[in-house]
Amino acid sequence: MFCLVSLIIFSVLGIFSLAYRKMAKEALACLLRKFSFRPCSADFQVKIKSKIIGFLTKRNLGLASFVYRRYQLLVSLFSFLILASFIVSGYFSVKSLYNLAIYDSCTPENPENCPFGKG
Repeated sequence: MFCLVSLIIFSVLGIFSLAYRKMAKEALACLLRKFSFRPCSADFQVKIKSKIIGFLTKRNLGLASFVYRRYQLLVSLFSFLILASFIVSGYFSVKSLYNLAIYDSCTPENPENCPFGKG
């Protein structure tokens, strides 16, 4: 899950910076290794962890030690939040498309608020 989240984030950031494009390529390689049931290279995860901890150390020492001790838990929580937001946004997208197909409006209660409908 870490590789997938990293790939998404670094792909978006890679639009603006070459450094993030390189990290996105490493995340893609990690993800492809996971799909072929091989372990991900530990170098990538260590590199990301060290960058996060290094950034936090410059800002706030207490927060850096907290993240360092609970890194895996925080990564799992962040991955879960990304997955939950994906599911919720997918639900509302499908609901809006259904309403648009059936009622010619995104929201049947207020058809004038839908920019795609006839109402």
